[in-house]
Amino acid sequence: MSKFHFFSSVTNLLKRVSGPITLISILLLSPGCSEDLIEDLATDRTVWEDDRQYLATWSLEEVPLLEVKVAYLGKKPDLPFEGVEPTYDWTERNTDFYSIAIRNLTDQPIELTGVQVEMDKGKMKKATRYGSSYLLDRWRTTIIPPKGSIKRRNTWVWGKGDRNTLIKTYGAKIVSSDHSLSSETESVLKPEERSPSSFSFKTHLKFIR
Repeated sequence: MSKFHFFSSVTNLLKRVSGPITLISILLLSPGCSEDLIEDLATDRTVWEDDRQYLATWSLEEVPLLEVKVAYLGKKPDLPFEGVEPTYDWTERNTDFYSIAIRNLTDQPIELTGVQVEMDKGKMKKATRYGSSYLLDRWRTTIIPPKGSIKRRNTWVWGKGDRNTLIKTYGAKIVSSDHSLSSETESVLKPEERSPSSFSFKTHLKFIR
């Protein structure tokens, strides 16, 4: 299934879901794809601390949605592991470990719905998609509460060459809640649509041998 048809199916499904608030559909896809892609509506402002660590803010029409902080741990994880561990012996294979924290900047809950995983170079350059069960195993939740945060203490990347980058594109949506909308959040919504607002954001994990 192509990226266009996959995300079209998701978007059509979301449009059938009603809720007490009206929201716009947002979709950010990876830039190296075909002409099937729709216009990118979400934007990121990334500040790199060094070659591996950064803080990215994802926004729509200059209204911040999420803040993503990627911190480098080194060649060893922050033990003990919580949830999923590497399927190989990381003490024998050159591996870079990171922690990732995601902060919800809105006054509504945000749900992670899936993730697309690919490498910048090599055999994993073709993206593979995973659903909510994959996220639950790794994050222990798929809901980021209003103004709240979730954190994955250990995630990792390894490669056969000297340098590579693991790119994860997360699907997310703003879900309805009992909280009233702030004027900022309401300013990015289309009043004629009554469906959850979906968007995507990326993380970049660099492998440097």
